Amino acid sequence: MATPCPEPKEATPDGRIADNIVYFARTLRKAGMRVGPASVKDAIEAVLAAGIGSRDDFYWTLHAVLVSRHEDHPTFDETFRLFWKSHELIEKMLAIFSPVAPDIR
Repeated sequence: MATPCPEPKEATPDGRIADNIVYFARTLRKAGMRVGPASVKDAIEAVLAAGIGSRDDFYWTLHAVLVSRHEDHPTFDETFRLFWKSHELIEKMLAIFSPVAPDIR
């Protein structure tokens, strides 16, 4: 009798990715953008739902939720670049955040 494959682990908002999105939103506020608590919650939920696989996916998911005015695009772009400067950091966070594929060996 074959054993069923375990379900993939779901990414949860209690991980570091959620904390870092909160800190990023605070940084955007300090840079002059209007980012409220509801937008931060929506950003976390969007990142969790999107199943982010790349830095570009992560950027555009956050951009879609957090940028509501055209004039905020340059601020978001520069803040994102500086905040998530370490390519290794974002890759590690995405790896931690990503659901784990079941081991089917």
